[in-house]
Order: sequence, then structure tokens, then C-alpha cells
Amino acid sequence: MKSKNYLVGLMIIVLFFNTFIPLSYAELINTYEIKSSERLSKGVVHGKILRFTDKGWVNMNVLRIDLKEEYTALDVLVNKKGISKKDSLTGFASKSELSSKIIGVINGDFYDTRADSTIGPVVRNGNLITSSKNCPEFATFNIDKEGTPFIDYWKGNTLKLINTKNNYILEIKYKNKSYVDGSIILLDKAWGKSSFGRETHNDIVEMVIVDDKIKEIRNNLEDVEIPPNGYIIAATGFDKKFILNNFSTDDKVSLEILSNPAFENLSLSIGGGAVILKDGNIPKTFSLEVRGRYARTALGITRDKSEIIILTISNKKSPYIGVKQKELAKILLELGAYDGINLDGGISTGMLIRHIGERGLTLVSGRDRRVMDGLAVLNTGPKSYLKKILIGCKDKNISLGSPMIFTIRGYDENYNPVKIDVTKAKWSVQGIKGKFIKNKFLPETTGLGTITVIYKDKIASIEIKVLEN
Repeated sequence: MKSKNYLVGLMIIVLFFNTFIPLSYAELINTYEIKSSERLSKGVVHGKILRFTDKGWVNMNVLRIDLKEEYTALDVLVNKKGISKKDSLTGFASKSELSSKIIGVINGDFYDTRADSTIGPVVRNGNLITSSKNCPEFATFNIDKEGTPFIDYWKGNTLKLINTKNNYILEIKYKNKSYVDGSIILLDKAWGKSSFGRETHNDIVEMVIVDDKIKEIRNNLEDVEIPPNGYIIAATGFDKKFILNNFSTDDKVSLEILSNPAFENLSLSIGGGAVILKDGNIPKTFSLEVRGRYARTALGITRDKSEIIILTISNKKSPYIGVKQKELAKILLELGAYDGINLDGGISTGMLIRHIGERGLTLVSGRDRRVMDGLAVLNTGPKSYLKKILIGCKDKNISLGSPMIFTIRGYDENYNPVKIDVTKAKWSVQGIKGKFIKNKFLPETTGLGTITVIYKDKIASIEIKVLEN
């Protein structure tokens, strides 16, 4: 109840001063905002913006990522069991081989809930994990191998399997997507452990190809393990007949995969929705219009392409509201973006960050929903010596006689967390009286006090207030 009363009182103050504050834009009338920020690494800052508007409170979380900083990077996260499986943002991060370096995660691409496939492509280190579904209204966020970010609409992808014996060309529709009914699909290890099989698709043919040679043609059989040094071509219906008539066991084949932009030249690519900012302007119409006020996730690039701006807007709890897509674009523009893309939103919106000195990730925006992929922010700086410590507690206000437990966090010169042995810390208090039992403080008088801790040669302090019962 206390927090609600505070907001009500704040709203009254805000409305009183409304005539003295300029209005930002027509969709939302901004009257007041509260900002805070925390550095997560040398190249990444997390910002929190609470903005009061005529429609209600807008709850924004912002990650500003300096691409010029040598120990800062981005990566696409997918399920360790394959792109065909969903996972939560926490699951993506905790199971990643880069888990200790992840300091931020957001949800990524739109996906087909009926087919468990991303709409757009996924590229990691020049490898095409999954092809685009070739829907022209969906754009992608990319970083080339020179480290330059850009947002664009893929011009499609072309996949061909050529039988070198008879020169027959098989046109493949997608790589690592589930639309095998009516499409020819290529599956490799990035898809998962096994092929489709007859358990999920009636009357299916699957060619097992290893080292550019057809090892087996499986006609309407159970699923089979995808070879680590090969792939599987699957088809049903009319396409199945073409495969059975033009390919045989032991035939040698060659595979050709092309995309525009060329996936080999990309270090990263992840799908999204509409381009909502282009060259500093908001398009008159969006290629994909997601109407209504919703929670949102967006990504922007500054004009000099040196900084990425990630924005989430959460409306999970009252009194927070969502925003329209045009409002999202204007906020991204206001934050300094020159180009921008709308990522999946609504209940898929989510952001995790690793607070400085901590080892785990904390959900700061939206939900930790199971999705198809995520975008991770990395701190790749090497581990070093303890540079600074921070002291924290659950609540800085405490009743007389109640215990207060303090935590100590430490980090090195590259903002990596450093393990702290709290039993070796030395505690003291000024301004009030009380006693310590390790990191637990028992106040004996009321008033304002300063708690100080010394750990090795590092010192940290925090102010508290002890109240009457």
C-alpha cells in the first residue's frame, strides 16, 4: 500500500507542474520522469526510466552498448538442444558456453507458435543456423564481420541440392524450419538431435547425406539421428516423388546455400519485425504493424554505428502501460537511435541483466517466457584482481530490534564479479549504536547511521535508518 500511495501523491505533484514542462509528442503527453543508471561493464550501461504520461506510467529499461569497447560483444542465443526447441531467457543464458560472460539478454525474433520456427534467420559467426522464412514484412538486425551493425530486409535465401550424377537440381525451401508439409527442408545438427520421421509427418521421405554422399533414403520411416558431418533432406507429397525418382543411395551431391546479405560475411543476424527508424526518420507506414498498446522490445543503432540501444517497455504490473509502435519509434529516436527495429513484444518482452558484482542474471523487464531465440550482451574482459566492493541490504529502513543482513559484492577492473568471503569482512557503525554478528547488524538505538565494511584493502559504506517499533 505504501508504494501505491507514493505513486498517487507523485501523480498529483506531476499534474500540478504539468504546465511548466514541454510536451514531447502527441501520442503520449509526458509530464514527469525518474531516471537511474548502472554500469554493467566498461562498454555497457543499464538505464531505468519511469515516465509519467497522460495515459499512465511507462516503464522503460535501456541497454546502451558501446561497440568500440574491445571487451563488448553481442551473440544470438538458441536452445542448446537445437533451434527447434524453445527456452526461457534464463535457460538460454545459463546453458550457453558463454554463460559467465553474459551481462544482458533480451527476447529476439517473432516466431510461429504453431510450428515452433523463427520467422527470420539466425546467423552465428558466419554460420546459417536457420534460414529466413522470406516474409517481406519482417526485417533483421545484423552485424558484419568487420563489426558494423545494420538493419535491413533480407532479400531471400536460395538452397539447392545438385545430384552430380544426373545434374538434377532440388530446390530446398528452408533450412532448419518445421514446414515440411508442402516444402523441402534441410535439417542439420543445429536443428536438434533427430529428423522429423513418420511420427510427426505422414508419408515422408528423408535423405541422409554424409560427406556429400547419399548414405540412405528413408521412405516413411521413424525419425533418425542427424549426422554431425552431414544433413538430412526431408519432403512429403509431390516433392517426395521427385526425390525418389531422381536420387539414389550412394549418389554424390553438392549443396549450394546463398542469402542476401551473404550469411558468410555476418558475425550475427537475428530476425525482427518492422523497421521503425530509417536514417533518423519514422516511416509513414510500417511493413509490419503491431497495433495497440503493448509491452515492447526494440533495438536501435546510432548514426555513427558505434552504439547499440536496446529498449524494453514492460506493462506486466499496474500502473504501467504499454506503447504503440509509433510511440516506440519516437522513444528510440529520443534515446539517440538513427535506425531501429521492432523485435517480438507483448508477453514475449523480457530483459535480464547481471548487476555489477553479481554472478546471476536478474529479470528487470517483462517476463522470462519460453521463446525461440534471444540476443545476449557479453563482457569478454579477462578476470583480474579485486578493484572495488559494494555493500547492499534488502531495505535501508529497519525497526529497532530487528536484524539487518548486509551483502558484499566485488568486481575487478573489467567489471567481472569477484567472490567475496563475507566471514573475513570487518564491520563498523557510526551515528547509532548496535552490534554485529558477522554480516548481521542488530540496532540498539534509533536514528540515521552509516554502516562501513572493510574487506582486504577495500572499503564500502551505506546509510540506514532505524525507526521506532
